[in-house]
Amino acid sequence: IREKLKFTKKDLISRSNIKHLNLYDSLRGDCDIIGWASADDPSSIGNLMGEIKANFLDKAEFVHSYLSIYQRSPYLKNSMKIEDQILKSKKKYLVAYPMSKSNDWYLLPYEERKRIMDE
Repeated sequence: IREKLKFTKKDLISRSNIKHLNLYDSLRGDCDIIGWASADDPSSIGNLMGEIKANFLDKAEFVHSYLSIYQRSPYLKNSMKIEDQILKSKKKYLVAYPMSKSNDWYLLPYEERKRIMDE
């Protein structure tokens, strides 16, 4: 499946109208491959999932599916755009974690929040 996904990756990207698709080996016990895709419109992600189901349903299943919105951090100066980071990433594994902050976080002065994020 992994080889077929790599072979048809360009076709999947163009047919579903997504910006990119990176594939990673999974360390989870319940799945083998993790796909990370980005798009300007969430319906394009749905199109991608439909394309994958149409082409691989007999050999694979979706175990997890998450949708998120990315916002650049105001604490990082001159940071690379997420699109550039994704496209240049040639890592074997992807590590993702949810980031949320409480209301108390925003009560701290900006400089204090920046100092904490720099640590």
